[in-house]
Amino acid sequence: MTNYSPSRNGLFLIELIISIFFFIISCAAAVQIFARSYAISQEAVTCSNTVLYTQNIAELFLGSGGNFDAVKQAYADADIQRDTDDSSLLLLFDKDWSCTDNEELAAYAVYAEGYYRSPFSYIDIYIYEYKALYTENYINKQTVKKYKNNFEFSRQ
Repeated sequence: MTNYSPSRNGLFLIELIISIFFFIISCAAAVQIFARSYAISQEAVTCSNTVLYTQNIAELFLGSGGNFDAVKQAYADADIQRDTDDSSLLLLFDKDWSCTDNEELAAYAVYAEGYYRSPFSYIDIYIYEYKALYTENYINKQTVKKYKNNFEFSRQ
């Protein structure tokens, strides 16, 4: 009867396969975590930019005493302005939040609408993904109102 002793090579091969399997699972988990963190980072950038643009327009509106024309005039030199009518303003941005006038590159839109209901002047500011423009699916919305007495309104 021949006795075979277990080979060290077979045990080493099993250990190596288990180690490789462990590293493959670890790498897959790490890649998934990095992809998720990148997506969260991009959402944070979008949220930051939406707040920045809504605050900027709101401050222009309040700083001009509730005059929506002053807001439109502040963006008059930009190629990104789209006038839908006298009381609204549309600004287009690409996916990196750079101003654009190309609707094919537009990823985001800032829509502002001004109106007057005595004794207040209002502005509604919406941030949309461009493909969802003018729907109820806005990213951010801010409404600002400014008290205007009749004397202030007649001067402008």
